[in-house]
Amino acid sequence: MFSKNSLFPALLAFVLALLATGLVANLRAGEKDALAAAKGPTAHPAAAEQTTVVSEQEGIMLFLGTPLRPGDKVPEKRIGSAKMDGKLIWYRKLRIGDAIEEGQILGRLEDRLSHLDADTKEAKVAAALTDQQAAEALCFEARERYGVQERLINSGRFCGGLDDLRFAKMAYDRCNTDVRNKEQAVVVARLELKQARAVLDSYEIRSRVRGIIKAIHKHPGEAVRKLETVFVIELPEGEER
Repeated sequence: MFSKNSLFPALLAFVLALLATGLVANLRAGEKDALAAAKGPTAHPAAAEQTTVVSEQEGIMLFLGTPLRPGDKVPEKRIGSAKMDGKLIWYRKLRIGDAIEEGQILGRLEDRLSHLDADTKEAKVAAALTDQQAAEALCFEARERYGVQERLINSGRFCGGLDDLRFAKMAYDRCNTDVRNKEQAVVVARLELKQARAVLDSYEIRSRVRGIIKAIHKHPGEAVRKLETVFVIELPEGEER
């Protein structure tokens, strides 16, 4: 059994020990806080900048991938194929984590009607060129007839009347006007073809930036609305949208 005289010093020592432990802990915590304040606020890594790739048209997704070029070496399991306008297209399948470049084709929607429209406009250009060539041939003949009559009059050997010369000049002028009209028709036909090809190209899904594919929202066979997100792209550090 402990006596009262021996118990009191023991309790006093125990209490002093607890106080000393708490004091040391507080001092250490104060030192850590002071060190953290000196270093400033903790820097957290900034979230990576992202952007989206949308579809310019609406339709059915034909394929997601980048068409293969001669010499491309791609694992067989990453190669896909799709029939477009009666032709077989081979492409490299895309997946999350793939690096892409600015302007790279990432997919294509079905575009049969746009192909037909472009083919029609191309045929119109060919027809307009044929009309222009025919008009130029007629104009050449009219100019020759008018020139012959003019030379005969100047040499005093012309046997016809002045009306014949006037009619020849009028025919030549009409042919000249017709040639100019045909030339403008060719210009218009070429502009319409250019427009049709631009619409056709808009069925391609291209990236306007370089980066890494972070998400794919659409897959082959799915319907896509105009301006709907197809890909989410993570931009390289410091890159702007």
